Amino acid sequence: MASDVTTALTFRVLLPFSLIAAISFRYNGMSVVYLIFLLLLPLFPKPSATSMKGYTKHLLRAICYTSALFLLIQLTAQIFFRFMPPDGAVWEMVLGDLGILRFSQVDARNIVRLLGPDIGILVTSLVVIKLSQKLVMPLVPESPLSSHSKVVEEETGEETEAGDEIDQDIDDNSSYSSTSSEESVFGARTKGKITEFLGKITAIITHLKTILDTLITVAGKILVTLLLGLSGIVHPSLTSAVYFVTFLGLCTWWSCHQEVGPLAFSTMCVSLAIFTAGHIGSLYFYQLPYFQDLVPPEDIYAR
Repeated sequence: MASDVTTALTFRVLLPFSLIAAISFRYNGMSVVYLIFLLLLPLFPKPSATSMKGYTKHLLRAICYTSALFLLIQLTAQIFFRFMPPDGAVWEMVLGDLGILRFSQVDARNIVRLLGPDIGILVTSLVVIKLSQKLVMPLVPESPLSSHSKVVEEETGEETEAGDEIDQDIDDNSSYSSTSSEESVFGARTKGKITEFLGKITAIITHLKTILDTLITVAGKILVTLLLGLSGIVHPSLTSAVYFVTFLGLCTWWSCHQEVGPLAFSTMCVSLAIFTAGHIGSLYFYQLPYFQDLVPPEDIYAR
């Protein structure tokens, strides 16, 4: 149980925050890949015995292999730059937008900024993969030879104990015959009380679980609605208008004493998640120098 919780926390908390730190710490083409992984992460189930045989396992491996590949590309590029003098060519500018720069032309702080996200994502993904593998790792089966020897030893021990028990039972049979009936009645009463107590505890836990599920569902709807209104108010724009109009529509519908069904609310959340992913992706792409040169910040489309 503890390992299951730990794995879920690392997959749902540690890995997303590591990806957020990576894309916030470094703006370039390589970090766009981490942004895609971050947007895909909520669509995958947490590591379990079933999911680690499917897409979740492939996603974790893809994150790990991608970060290792980016580190390898950086090291290979530095070897290549060693034998190629800087000439300000177009290909060098393109590589700079992707995040591949000459370490000889930047200070130590920028070198850490360029390599730190890849190293952090590599270590985090390896930790999550190891914990997930430990969670779903099957028990090591015993060899046939050792199991056969254990069976033989158990049979021999059982035969010896059986002989001793027969002799002891003959001696003790007379002494326990008088108290056996009283002990059986007392044991039956005790067992009945324990069963009744456990039944009451189970009923209480089931009732509390139902209440908590209802509260979590209602709190989730309220939180989503508040975030929609906040997203539409903080920075008014054409894209934020989608959030604000959805917020007004939900509040108007509820104010008319109408209920939003679970299927309709889930469909709305998925649609908004897709729109939000495109919004975040466009904002992140615009941080790259190429897109800022293509669409200046003073342009009406950028605003």
